[in-house]
Amino acid sequence: GIPLLLASLYGLLGPHLWVARGIIIVLQLLTIPLAGLLTFELLGQNERAGRWTAWIAALYPPAVMLAGQPYSQHLTTVCLLATAYFWLKGLREERLGPFFPAGAALGIGILARPSMLSLCPVLGLAALCTAWSRRDPTKRGLGRFKLRFVVNPTIAFMLAAGTVLPVMLHSLSTGAGWAISTNNERNFFLGNNRYTPIYKTGHFAMRGHRDLEPEVRDYLIRITHAEDKKQLMMREALGHIRNHPFLTLLRTANRLRAFWGFDYLASRQIQQHKGWGVAGLGVLLAIEAGGYILLMLAAIAGVADCLRSRNRMPVVGMLALVFAYQLPYALAHAAGTYHFPVVYLLIPFAVVTFLQLAAKQTRATFLTATVRAPATWAAIIVFLALQAEYLYFTARHAG
Repeated sequence: GIPLLLASLYGLLGPHLWVARGIIIVLQLLTIPLAGLLTFELLGQNERAGRWTAWIAALYPPAVMLAGQPYSQHLTTVCLLATAYFWLKGLREERLGPFFPAGAALGIGILARPSMLSLCPVLGLAALCTAWSRRDPTKRGLGRFKLRFVVNPTIAFMLAAGTVLPVMLHSLSTGAGWAISTNNERNFFLGNNRYTPIYKTGHFAMRGHRDLEPEVRDYLIRITHAEDKKQLMMREALGHIRNHPFLTLLRTANRLRAFWGFDYLASRQIQQHKGWGVAGLGVLLAIEAGGYILLMLAAIAGVADCLRSRNRMPVVGMLALVFAYQLPYALAHAAGTYHFPVVYLLIPFAVVTFLQLAAKQTRATFLTATVRAPATWAAIIVFLALQAEYLYFTARHAG
């Protein structure tokens, strides 16, 4: 997705650094109204909540610190927000119109990060659940259900497929097979081989060969530079998984936890660029990682509050999208940077917490309910434990 976008703009404006930075900043700016609109739709047309969400999206430290850097996370975030917002709007209003931008955003998002493919079952299930909840009890059989809840999402899925198909045809014509991404075999192999670290399974993907031990370096070079490297990488990974099922389960559990580790990518890059020491990195991490942790703690409390209310379906649906997006990263390798897009789906719940605390008439009730909820405290403790674990392994592999 990002290479296609940049290549198109370079063709029009020239291959300049300001072009790359400019389009990424535009994408980041788009996340602000989209996040606000999603909250407005999710929380029952609450304009105040939408404005709070927009401000948080504008000031979210990991996003501000990555401003202008051409990562695929920015395009993915825009597409993820647009898909969720327009899909929810289309289901609520029972109109076809919103499903066109939802389908286009889904297709472009899949090109940006194929992990968005895993959202399709959740989106389809959301349409079926909505059709069931709005069935006509006075009728019998299939006549009770509105056909638009099947037709409209199907059109959106077809539009998404039409966006992805030309790329797959190009991959086929160049000998890569029916592939959306030609890098997935490498990611799968690096996350599942005899030398892959137990916890930081993406370590080899983030290090040059010169930074690795000679035995590991020679092994990776032999596999990744072979003539039939794609087939060889898949055979090596699948063979290792079959021969070490319990180790694979352990790595999978580790990847599921590492996905929620704190952001530190921008802090590390700024530190290296500026030549700052440990103290400088600490200040940067307090901003980047601290901003993420604060937002997530508020989101956990907000989710618990929303689940105590009567209208739980939008909350459950949004959480299903979040965890569906995470699933592919449990198969290859995971790191905290990959959660960047789905955090924006959780901002509405953080806003619920902030609004409850800001209002005098609800503050005491909200705090009392939160303090008396063992499940909420358990979720907070688990999340903080994940951050401690992530910090330990990040520091361990830092050299």
